[in-house]
Amino acid sequence: MGTGVSGAFRVSGVCGPGACGGSSISGRLPGRWLCLLCLVLMLCPGRDALAGLYADQAAILEAIRTGPLDGEPVHLVSVEERGAVHGEVHAILDVPFEALVRQLDSAEAWCEIFFLHFNIKACVLERKEAHPGQEIRLHIGRKRYQDPEVVERLGMRFEARHLNTETFLVRLQAERGPHGLRDLSLELSAMRLDAERSLLRMRYALRYGALGRMTLALYFSVGGRDRIGFTVEGVDEAGQPVHVSGMRGMIERNTLRFYFALKAYLREPGPARLEQRLIAWFELTERHPEQLREMPLGSYVAQKLREHHDQVAIQARIDAGIEADIWAPSGGW
Repeated sequence: MGTGVSGAFRVSGVCGPGACGGSSISGRLPGRWLCLLCLVLMLCPGRDALAGLYADQAAILEAIRTGPLDGEPVHLVSVEERGAVHGEVHAILDVPFEALVRQLDSAEAWCEIFFLHFNIKACVLERKEAHPGQEIRLHIGRKRYQDPEVVERLGMRFEARHLNTETFLVRLQAERGPHGLRDLSLELSAMRLDAERSLLRMRYALRYGALGRMTLALYFSVGGRDRIGFTVEGVDEAGQPVHVSGMRGMIERNTLRFYFALKAYLREPGPARLEQRLIAWFELTERHPEQLREMPLGSYVAQKLREHHDQVAIQARIDAGIEADIWAPSGGW
């Protein structure tokens, strides 16, 4: 069992009631299953992510100040329970609140953010006109280059809300996912800290069934066995820190990857700045090579530029009405 969130973070709501709206495993398990489950684990949070946000701002700011990342104003929390897992990050961004909201209130922006992760082979928009919100579709694959047409897909509904002049919420959610995953969601909330800075919270959660548990157990017994997270849960016999691993380690690694993707996007926003944004994301992750290093910069940039070409082609087909809607009964999860 993981360590729970401290009492300083269990605070009552700021929005008020209703403010946030209502294969077979036999033989060799396909690697893409592992990639999908590992990535979904960090794209997924609970419905109450905004409940109680920042009611004790002083405690949160102190937790950020003493967080596990040297030189990075971030506080990480990860919790694993029976059949469920969630992760949370609090951070201070040197971005004015109005600028933050302006850059993050569209599904297009979030596709640009998600795409920076090496497991995301494409992120495209669905149903631009037919729904008051929008849907994004993530094509999720392995670390190396893969054709996005042959990898797993995850559709998530997108919604952005300006709760008041001081607080902003983004929500992406899916009731069902592949391989027994359910109640998938990502929620980001931000508030004005001062004239030049914003306070950010991201919360991820999901539930998984027997199939997901078996797949993850296989991953952690092979490729993910020696991977660690950021939270220190003790010391070894030599007095060296022991970091979380397993499910919590994976949540923490991917939480930071997407947080760094957010930072890179805010630094280099817009389609025209893709290559600069890729470099910015890579440089941020390289600050923590023990947890986050996967490939050299040149390999990463070349692969993502190739995948971006694929993404543009897929989006063009969707916009032309050639691709089937992922939410249609014949093609949904």
